[in-house]
Amino acid sequence: MTTTIIRRETRKRGFFGIIFRILFYAFNIFMLLWVSVLWYGLANLTGQHDIRNPATGAAGLAGTGMIAIMWLLGDAILGALVLMTRGSKIVVEEQIDAKRRQITAPGRSKTTAALFAIFLGGVGIHRFYLGRPVSGMLYLVFCWTLIPAFIGFLEGLILLSISEDDFAQRYA
Repeated sequence: MTTTIIRRETRKRGFFGIIFRILFYAFNIFMLLWVSVLWYGLANLTGQHDIRNPATGAAGLAGTGMIAIMWLLGDAILGALVLMTRGSKIVVEEQIDAKRRQITAPGRSKTTAALFAIFLGGVGIHRFYLGRPVSGMLYLVFCWTLIPAFIGFLEGLILLSISEDDFAQRYA
């Protein structure tokens, strides 16, 4: 009987690492909402401040530019803090029998991930659940297009159709 050794590297964040990560995500959501409100306000201008007026267009462009600069600076600062507080590497080795090769993703359920993908996939909840926060943020940013909802639904069906071993190998 042969055994397989699986080596997995993880990072354990401390208190401030968790706080900075939450602040990073909250800041990005806040900035996205701010830009959306600005553009929504510009699109609904009527009367003498018509959007076709060059002055109104220039003001909208200047406002968007200022928000973009603040967004980039804030992301750079918070991103650096998130990277500096990510914790040290922890290497975990597991020995598994070749006969009994049941590897499970740590604390993740295939059914839960599939349900998240089907019902909340439009905002990327399943991606955050599966430990893929970057793609989760992309889903969240583009949720207004409904494309992530369609992709999330398809991913939910795929998650339901794959085996437990495939799920564990992909998301462990």
